[in-house]
Amino acid sequence: MSESDLGDYFPSSSGSETSEYDITSDEEDSDCDYSLKDARRWVQLDTKNLQKRRRQKGYYITIFRHLLDMAIWNAFILRKKKLPNIDNYDIRMNLVERILEKFHVTTPRSAKRQKLQNDCPLRLT
Repeated sequence: MSESDLGDYFPSSSGSETSEYDITSDEEDSDCDYSLKDARRWVQLDTKNLQKRRRQKGYYITIFRHLLDMAIWNAFILRKKKLPNIDNYDIRMNLVERILEKFHVTTPRSAKRQKLQNDCPLRLT
């Protein structure tokens, strides 16, 4: 391929031959073999063929919750051997209360909140 052939593909930047094309108009360029309508249609076809990325966050949350449930069930079985009169509900509620007490915030989160949160009841939010 000679340099004259490359000039057809790469216009020189030295001349004032640069022109701006209005993408919104449907006018055909005399130098082009296809119209802007065709180009827009090709772009639409290409984007339709792409697969959208699916979020897998729900998948990981489901696995985590299942593993947590299995761990709590195993803890219940081990505890049941020592205390035969305890039931699953009591162990789960005891676990939730202990987690809430451990992670309960007692200082205000922002300067606008003057009320300390140690007066607030324990809750998940």
